[in-house]
Amino acid sequence: MLADLALEGVRDRMLLLRTNPNFAPLEDDDLLRIAEHARISHVKKGTVLTREGDPLTRIFLLTEGHVIVRYKGRTVADIRGQGGVGLLSLFAGLETTPEAIAQEDSMFLELPAEIVRSNVFESFAIARNTLRLLALGLLERRGQLPVPDAGPPDVGVWRDREPTVVERVLMIRNGMFFSTAHLDAIAELARRAIEMRFAEGDSLWQIGEPTAFSLRIEFGKVKCTNTKGESVVIGAGSVLGMMDALAGIQRSYDAVALTPLITTKVETATQLAVLEAHPQMASTLRMNLARAFLAP
Repeated sequence: MLADLALEGVRDRMLLLRTNPNFAPLEDDDLLRIAEHARISHVKKGTVLTREGDPLTRIFLLTEGHVIVRYKGRTVADIRGQGGVGLLSLFAGLETTPEAIAQEDSMFLELPAEIVRSNVFESFAIARNTLRLLALGLLERRGQLPVPDAGPPDVGVWRDREPTVVERVLMIRNGMFFSTAHLDAIAELARRAIEMRFAEGDSLWQIGEPTAFSLRIEFGKVKCTNTKGESVVIGAGSVLGMMDALAGIQRSYDAVALTPLITTKVETATQLAVLEAHPQMASTLRMNLARAFLAP
């Protein structure tokens, strides 16, 4: 009888995990391993779940209620109904928590951070889904533009010939997304990339077109404009289209060349295949996106 009740409790926790978008892609066996270590907790309005700077030892998955999460004086998440407290810090590779306060009576599934780390980080299904959610969140924060307005962009250095694979590896590794990824993963991405050049005034793509590829700008400047008419100009070293590709959505902004352009093109299908074949690269990308999400 007691064994049946315990099993029923684990099944309930598995079902709760399955409703969370970060854990939904896991297989039943993986969910079971996590659910065995989970416990359901109820808190009152005003309860401080975590204080900023506390050691990151537990993850709180909201199943009912409302929580606000703040980091360095800024609200980074306003969670209603479903979401996770501590997951973003975990994915960002941080060892401390943000501040999280229940805004009403709420229910959570509480998980040891180490259990989540050991069972989730090697799952590409989880990585793919987390990358999608982070990319969607970053696009929303940036007004459906590739980057926040960071001032005059660097135009880069013109070159007359295509780079070698080794030179392309160095270029990719100098970017913010893959600077700490394994060399063999970057090399595979570099071998599959191709150079594309555009003339001043060329349209790279328009809002609503399929997101079939991303472009890293090696030379030149591009104007990106969203549906509201807001725009940002980006230059050398920036990557266009990656957030749309990871989010699995159509183009969210128009992109027009303001100067002659030299770019490195990576097909979306290629990018996802390399990430699946190299889980460490997927984890590195997830970490950098999570840190970008937490940045002011």
